Amino acid sequence: MASKVGSASVFVNMRNVLYNTFIRRNTMYVATIITAGYFGTRTLDAICDKIWESHNAGKLWKDVKKTLPPPEED
Repeated sequence: MASKVGSASVFVNMRNVLYNTFIRRNTMYVATIITAGYFGTRTLDAICDKIWESHNAGKLWKDVKKTLPPPEED
């Protein structure tokens, strides 16, 4: 039973640190939201691109371009 009490106090301490660092002041809260939104969007975009490319492998221009013959010069 003591381990549950100890882990609860660790959670409360961590919550207090996060609150005092990122949410207590409005400027830090807004900066945290904007930063998380920016990096979250970049991460989601990269994940979706990888899924799209793996699903459409062989049908994308970067794959088809390799199979075309070189252009003829006159």
